[in-house]
Formats: sequence, C-alpha cells, structure tokens
Amino acid sequence: MNNRYISVLEKFRSDKESNIPPRTFSWGTMDLHNYFVEFQKSNEVGWADTLNYYCSSSVANSVIGNGRMWLNDVRKMNDNTEMIFAVDYIQSELSRIKEIEGIQPGLVEAIEKSYSDLTDSTIWKDSNTYNDKLILAMCFSVSKDDAAMWDRYADKGKGAYISFNLRKLFTAVKTAGHFFPNSNTFEHGITQICYGGEDCSCVDDVYAHSLEAYSVAETNDERDLIRTMLHANVLELLVSHKHNSFASEREYRIYSRAPSVKTWSGTDHIIEHEKGNSKSVHAEIFLPHQALNQSEEEFWDELIESVTLGPCAIEETRVELQSALDKRGIDSKLEKSQCPLFNFD
Repeated sequence: MNNRYISVLEKFRSDKESNIPPRTFSWGTMDLHNYFVEFQKSNEVGWADTLNYYCSSSVANSVIGNGRMWLNDVRKMNDNTEMIFAVDYIQSELSRIKEIEGIQPGLVEAIEKSYSDLTDSTIWKDSNTYNDKLILAMCFSVSKDDAAMWDRYADKGKGAYISFNLRKLFTAVKTAGHFFPNSNTFEHGITQICYGGEDCSCVDDVYAHSLEAYSVAETNDERDLIRTMLHANVLELLVSHKHNSFASEREYRIYSRAPSVKTWSGTDHIIEHEKGNSKSVHAEIFLPHQALNQSEEEFWDELIESVTLGPCAIEETRVELQSALDKRGIDSKLEKSQCPLFNFD
C-alpha cells in the first residue's frame, strides 16, 4: 500500500529544493493546500471513476440549476450508529496499539490529540449540540441504477441520480477555497467508506505509515507536517467507517468539519432544517467554475457524466431536469432508468 505520508514528505522536500518559499506550520495558521491535496490524491488508487448521487427531483434541480450541494449532519443519517461506531472503533484500536512494544509515544499522542479534538464523550450522544466538533457529509454511491438506492434515497424511485466524474469533483472540492464551509484545507475532502469490521486495518495503517515517515523526518517542519497530516487522517477515519450491514451501498463521501465562525459572506454556514419529527442541520457548498478558470459549460460538461431519471419519475420531473441541463449547455446527458422498480404510492 502506498504511504501517503512519505508522498507528502517527498513533495515538501522537492518544493524546498525548487526554492518554493518555506512554510511555517502551526495548528492555527497553515499553508497546507498543496500538501493535503497530495495527501488525498495518493489515496485514490483503486477508486471508482464515477460517483452517483441519488436524490429527490427538487434536489437534483437545485444541484444542476444553482451549482450548490449540501453537507448534512452525520449524526442524523439513516445509520443510527453513525460516528458512534467510528469513535468506539478508533478508541479501541488506539488502546490496542498502545500495548505494542516499541511504539512511538509521540505519534500515538498526536493521534489521540486529534481524536479528542474532533470528538468528545457527549457530542455524539447529544444530537442537539452544534459546535466545531460537528462533522458534515454528502453521500454518493458507486452503484448505478440500483433498486435499493432508488427506494431509499431518491424519493422511492421518483427522483434522479447525478453521475459525477470523481476526479473532477475532487478538483472542484479542493479548489473551492472560501466557497467551502470550512476553509481549513486539511479538514475537508473526499473519502471512500470502509465496512471492514474486524478485518479493518485502517488505524494500524495510519500508525505504521506515519511512523515510517516520522522516522525519516529531518527537521521540525517535516515533523510538524506529518502531525498535521495525522490530524487530517483521523478526521478521515471518523467519517469513513460504517457498520458492515450498509456495505451494499458502496459509499463515498464529501466531508467537512463544521466551522465555528461566521463565513466570508457574514452569515452562518450552518442552517437548521426539519427532518422527520426532529431537527437537523446542513451546510451548502458551491461548485464554482471560476475557481478552475473554466467556462461554465466546459466545467459542467466535465463534472456531470449523466443524469438518470428514476423508474417512477413523472413527466414533469423529466421536463424540469431537461430544462436545467439545457441551461448548463449539457442537454444530451439526461437518461431514463432501466430499473423495474414499482412505486405503490
């Protein structure tokens, strides 16, 4: 398996040799964009080419028409062990690793620091609490035209799914900058969900890979860089582990740690909304073609591979989605599901 920490360390050294101005690292202010992009890209081996976003017709129209998507509170998703499962798993793995002979205490402490910084014993049990420990996510699936996904996430087959080019989506997310709810580059990204259960070795890999990089680090800046990547990696671990009974969903996620400050526009990113009989929160992210120096039509043509109408969608939905695609200059990308799902409503 590729060691992401070594890849980032090599890039940092290459930048220094190329006389790129050195960076100063601290937990408060960091210029880490390029290094975290490298950290995430080095994890893409074996990733899918296309991610499918199942949703209602109104959400699909808003994504295409307004260029916005929504990250939701992970504690209010359909897995009621969401985050609790990951928190318990990481804690038990850290306890086990600490018993191993010859461990590097500084690295384990760095992992524990990030872990405690991102979670505490009450935040995941008190689903009404919103603070800077809140983690938001938007969920995608590798599965195409899947009956269970249609029924569960796309208004019982009356909605649609949007097929995104993963690499283009990754570039858009990492380039969005202040368009993103959290401007700290190392606290948002895209990840593949692990359903490994007892066979999962993710925490072991984080420790082993960071230890390998730490052992060859030559300066304090290099060691600070590794510790910062550890923080990013722990956040990724928290949001990327689910109970294995959900494995059939074959999920990927865009994720972000919720900001605790006002946004650049002077309003809160965290928006409260009704969800069933309770309340939840979401945050918008923007998909700006300007940030990639592309024309609007070129950007959307590369980002969206197709839009598939649900098997139970009505004609009005088809007309609305076709109109939204026409305005983006990608009118030929609307397809119809071949799934024989029947809606009894």
